[in-house]
This record gives sequence, C-alpha cells and structure tokens, in this order.
Amino acid sequence: MQTQILKWRFPEEVEIDAKDIVWFRKCRSSWFEIESGAPWIEPVEFRDGKFAKAVLSQLERVLCAFFLHASFTSGRYPLNQSPDGRTTFAVTDDHIRLLRSATWKTSGIDGKRPYGGSTDYAVDMADILGLSLAPGRDRPGTVAGTDVRARMEALHKEMLFAVQAYVEHADLSPGVYVVPYQGWDGIIRPRCCPPTAARIAAYQQSMAEIAERSRLEAPANLVIAQILAADALFSVSP
Repeated sequence: MQTQILKWRFPEEVEIDAKDIVWFRKCRSSWFEIESGAPWIEPVEFRDGKFAKAVLSQLERVLCAFFLHASFTSGRYPLNQSPDGRTTFAVTDDHIRLLRSATWKTSGIDGKRPYGGSTDYAVDMADILGLSLAPGRDRPGTVAGTDVRARMEALHKEMLFAVQAYVEHADLSPGVYVVPYQGWDGIIRPRCCPPTAARIAAYQQSMAEIAERSRLEAPANLVIAQILAADALFSVSP
C-alpha cells in the first residue's frame, strides 16, 4: 500500500523582506537555564507575554534564512538589545568558530550539549579551538590546562553576547532564499555561515529524492536520511 508523499512544513524558498529584517534586529539573546545553559533568541513579542504561533513561524523562517545566507565576521559591534545593558561587544574569531559549531534546537543553542557530543561542553569547545582538554583531567602535554577550562567556561558565557551581535549585525539583504525543509527542525549545526551553492543544491536534490521515496516508504523510515542530508549541508566547511 502506498503512503502519502512526504509534505514539508516549508517550501524550499522563502521571501525575506525589509520588515522581517528590522523585526529580527529587535530580537534579544537570553540565557536559557537548562543543563549547561545556553543563549536562545527571543522575539520582542515574548517580552510582552505574547506567544502567537505566527511569531514563532516568522522567527523560524527569518532565522533559517540568516543561518544559511547571512555573513558575520569578528569585530566590535554596538548592541541595542544587550542582555545586561552593555553598549558594545567584541566578537572574536573564537566566538565565530563556536557559533559555526554550535548545536541548535529551535531558536537556541542546546544547553545539554552546546558544541558537540560530549557531556562536558568545555571539552568540545577546546577541540573546536584546537586546544587540549579532556573530561575530568588535562591531557598529557597540556600547558596551563586549568586556565584552558576557565577560558572555555568564560567563552561559553560570552556566547550570549556573540549571539546578540549576530542578531543585530549579521549581514542579509531582502530577497528570496532557500531554507531547510522542516525549518529549524532540520537544523542541527547551522554554522552561522553560508554553505556553498553546490552544497545547497545537493541538499535540495537529496530532499527531493526523500520526498519521492515517501511514496512507497513510511516517513518514519526516512528520518535518518533527512538527518544525513541536513548534516551534509552544515557539517562541511565551505
């Protein structure tokens, strides 16, 4: 018996207009206290106690377009929506590397495993930054390993402001953009840097093939294929 062809929540292209971008700039990075804690992106409406489905849909659509297509570099940025009132923040290359490696769930970085598969987030951070640190002890040959851990913990807290700088200053113009099928449910490691056009095209082809397979296979059987397609989109450096 044939199953119904797989339906996606989002088309492959969405239009982002100037009003969307102005609205996104007013969002705020907030610290979500779960497990290790991590920043998440909060729309201005949430601060008024409004949790309308349309607001979440707009945030998902705009955030996904930013993750795939906006450019963001290190530098000192002014902050208009600072979480603690500071007026500027210096985004370093380390912040950028961590943003490109962060594991996201909906509109926030995963507080359980923010930067990889380790239960000790400082270990994943050190690996990303090319430093030496192991769970519970310093690796042989590590220089000032305890200082490395302290630095990782400080950097993790600073990601609150790096995300805020991204929201306010990542560069994206109005236009029509490819976004992941299933929106942010298809984003595990958004990287905060644009994939190549070839990778986006390969992703679109993979998802089209998955949709075609769903004519004969139950959608539940295609979950791994969807994860692998999204992983290939985000996990390889441009």
